[in-house]
Amino acid sequence: MHSILAVSLFLGVAVAAPNPNPLPQDFDFAMVDSVPEPTALGPPVDKTIDAVTYDRTSAVAAASYQVLATAVPSAKVKRTDGAPMCQTAEQPAGKAFTDLKASIEQIGYLGLRTVDSYDPALCAEHCDPKHGCVAFNLYFERDPSFATDPKSCPNPPSTTNIKCTLYGFPIASGGATNKGQWRDGFEVAIAGSNGYNRKPLTSPGIDKYDGPTELQCAINAPLDPATGKNTHVGSTAFKTTFDPAQCAAACNTHNIYHLSHRNPNDGSYPLCNFFNSYVLYKNGVPESLVCSMYSRSWDESYADNCGQWRGHDQYTVGQSASYALRERLPGACEAPKTWNGTACVEGAAAPPGANAGCKGAKCGTFKSCSSDLDCICVTSAEGPGYCVPGSTRCSNPSCQKSADCGTGMVCAVDTCCGRPVCGPVANVCQNPRRKLMRMARGLAVRAEEGEDTFAGAWDEDAGSVVPHLEAAV
Repeated sequence: MHSILAVSLFLGVAVAAPNPNPLPQDFDFAMVDSVPEPTALGPPVDKTIDAVTYDRTSAVAAASYQVLATAVPSAKVKRTDGAPMCQTAEQPAGKAFTDLKASIEQIGYLGLRTVDSYDPALCAEHCDPKHGCVAFNLYFERDPSFATDPKSCPNPPSTTNIKCTLYGFPIASGGATNKGQWRDGFEVAIAGSNGYNRKPLTSPGIDKYDGPTELQCAINAPLDPATGKNTHVGSTAFKTTFDPAQCAAACNTHNIYHLSHRNPNDGSYPLCNFFNSYVLYKNGVPESLVCSMYSRSWDESYADNCGQWRGHDQYTVGQSASYALRERLPGACEAPKTWNGTACVEGAAAPPGANAGCKGAKCGTFKSCSSDLDCICVTSAEGPGYCVPGSTRCSNPSCQKSADCGTGMVCAVDTCCGRPVCGPVANVCQNPRRKLMRMARGLAVRAEEGEDTFAGAWDEDAGSVVPHLEAAV
């Protein structure tokens, strides 16, 4: 039996990038392998009670954090060791095994209780109210009546404890690998080990998602027949408990990240509108909860990935279900909005600097709206040209529309900042030669030496924005 130093259920989630050759969606073994094993797979050797708490809120938050931490994923590893298996292996349900001489050691460990009699109902009373508990293992364990010591007490009299261990994944006989151990001169032994799974074990409902739709196997989606594009946008894996809410958190965070990192050419992004959650089993023992994310929904007829072989190991699917985001995201600008290079705007997008009122001003040049004032022409998110101080800082807040910026401000989309930035509308601009500082709703207009501005880079010696300088984006 493993010596457990600490219990940590909230471990990392690996994120796999969309596979450029998506057919079929084989199991991403590299992604699953990269998720660290939980510290505790079973109870500590010297404990009769071990309380472990599964907090869904913390687990969901951890899932979101890990998706953001790996938001630029490595390419999905090409595998040659996964052979499709067309037959579905039966997964554990109800009574999993009886009378073994070993106890369970696997992912999803949720704690230990010692009970007064060998009664599965007593063990079930500990599992039923515990959030995340879906299985328990009841067994006799021969333990020392006193703490062993190699010199003073190597082999004390024995006592028999009836132990009940709780798990957040289904259990099976293949996971019963703890056959006891030696503590100095005393042999700890296990007998009468029975395993039970919650029956039926179904996927829960999740806020803001339609479903679940229970599936026989995992989704194996083709290219979108309407667009010819791959709809698989990534995968995640968890080894904490069987809780698809972690998949929903991964899907939501995926969308939040990619909404702010759109394709600059057309404004599209690889959104998650649908996910398939399932337990991946290795030789009948849970390996992880897997979440496969898609840009569109697929019905149960596409759930035909039932298992694969990896060398001599058989991988199968259980507890598979699909969820669809209730308020579907478009993944690109929807008509009548169009992409102007930085944001979705109403109507046709005006090219940067093309507005007639700006006299052809563009990034990298200095084109004053007035002959004696330090102003430049910009295109706002709404289209028409505005005068703004050319020394307005690029460190000002980002925006998607002028309403985001407040009164007297405009969302300028064609500056040298490389992103839409709030700037003050300038009816009367500062005179840079007098080195004045103006403020607009708390935003500094005057820049510092070398600082990136709307028009380029500020030159303190010249007291103005120097034209034709390439601004850092």
